[in-house]
Amino acid sequence: MPDASLPSNPELDRLLVEMHVRLRQGQYDEVKERLAKAKALAPDHPAVLEVEGDLAFAQHRYKQAEMLFKAALQADPTNARLEEKFATALLRVQMPGYTVNQIPDDADSPWSNRVRRPPWASGLLSAMLPGLGQFYNGDFIKGGILVFIDIIFWRFVLNHAAAINDAIRLKLHLDEKAPIPHDIFIHDFLHSFSIPMLLLLAAALIYSVIDAVLIARQMKTSSQWIPPYR
Repeated sequence: MPDASLPSNPELDRLLVEMHVRLRQGQYDEVKERLAKAKALAPDHPAVLEVEGDLAFAQHRYKQAEMLFKAALQADPTNARLEEKFATALLRVQMPGYTVNQIPDDADSPWSNRVRRPPWASGLLSAMLPGLGQFYNGDFIKGGILVFIDIIFWRFVLNHAAAINDAIRLKLHLDEKAPIPHDIFIHDFLHSFSIPMLLLLAAALIYSVIDAVLIARQMKTSSQWIPPYR
């Protein structure tokens, strides 16, 4: 929030308050728009540098956030809040295995370890096999459920094909080594196939593709952590 120890500027104070509110709401484009106006008024103001660092941190650009908090702290060295934010950003950067594409583990539910993925790739994988896109995104439980549905479906298909095969042999009085006419097998298989199972597979496929794409898009822009304001 605006620092009472620095000269007051009503327009700048208004922009800072609006940016803090929109940061908490995740409205990052609106924050950027107001940040440009604030930087035009006072580019080196510690509160402006701080909110720019908050935005960078919220978007997981931790190295940039560290540099901005450091610059703000140098301009306002007695600000304990800036010290805490700078230390937090520094710790994020120094965490083992840190990469700019990694989403914090606490950003999601306990059963997910989501990471940023290209939405088109997640959707394509789910179209190939329901659940595969969820595994790619890091939604392991959801992916496991969808793959379990796949296994049930294909086991049913194999059992159904074996039953049709036996029925045709019995009807045509064929021995076990005699080949079954393909046209008869395909005709009987399709006409006796379970519609509910087809609907289940179609629903799982559509859900898997849509969910994988939406989650991947969400992970490209989402942030569940906003630095503390006092």
